[in-house]
Amino acid sequence: MTGRKTVLLCGVVALLLCSACTKEEGQGNLLSVNYSFKWERAYWDIRNGVIGQAFYNGPKLGTAWDLSINRTSGKSILFATVHRAAMKFYYGNCLGVHRPVLADSKTKIAVKDENASWGTGCCWGTWSHQGVIPDIIIAYPANSTPSDYIIGTTIHELAHQSHLLFMNLGTYIQLGKEIHESWAAAVEWAFLNDYYRTDLNAYTNGHYDRADNLYFFSKQNWEPGTMNGGKSYCYTPLFIDLIDNCNQSLDGYYRRPDDKISGYSLQYIQNNILPSAYGLSSCYNSVKNHKINGVTNQDIDDLFHHYWGYNYSR
Repeated sequence: MTGRKTVLLCGVVALLLCSACTKEEGQGNLLSVNYSFKWERAYWDIRNGVIGQAFYNGPKLGTAWDLSINRTSGKSILFATVHRAAMKFYYGNCLGVHRPVLADSKTKIAVKDENASWGTGCCWGTWSHQGVIPDIIIAYPANSTPSDYIIGTTIHELAHQSHLLFMNLGTYIQLGKEIHESWAAAVEWAFLNDYYRTDLNAYTNGHYDRADNLYFFSKQNWEPGTMNGGKSYCYTPLFIDLIDNCNQSLDGYYRRPDDKISGYSLQYIQNNILPSAYGLSSCYNSVKNHKINGVTNQDIDDLFHHYWGYNYSR
């Protein structure tokens, strides 16, 4: 007899196509299994490219099968790493951030094994719902990209979707790009710290920020006027600076934000500051209206000083 069985292994849907023979007394002997992983869960679906479903098609065996996915596994390392990030946001400790669960469909995450000219991640804004257009696209070369980059970008794009759902679409499309991207950057940074330091217990001293990525994730090297304007200006450390205890303007970096503020949480910012933060001016007022203990109006003035007067549009 033959049969198809779907089981859940380590958060991945495993499809088993089985062949077996049955003895007279009704006991079955398993002859072979076609092993296959389908990269999806209840809230998301990972695609191989823009349209096709992402699978790992394994061997046909009559024994147990152990699978190790690593840098030599081709696209599978991308699928597995994106899946890890999604598991963190949808099922893990989301640090109080709104989970990006769609009401009537799965989030469609397209994964491309390439060094794309347009960037590494894109959130389309859940426009298609039941349609075929992906909600999110992640693009990285599979054989050369560190896993934290892939996890971080996936979290970043899911943070856009979370922000949209939290605010509602009609409000979200009115927000300035500096609010969109600075919030997603803060979620990415905080989730990476929590994932590597707490979930994996990989870093026990200080924040997770590998030496070569010290500024890549935390944006502490952001300075107005040193980038090409437009899109690159949007990825600021504004919300990170409300949380961390690093003042990047010290040691002679006078063009960087003067960050004397710390102690906020993602959850507090989301629930109290974001609802009124449409652009820099409204965000500035919202931060002042929701100061935590120990933060002064002068601290807020000093932090926002370097943000005024620049074009943050794409």
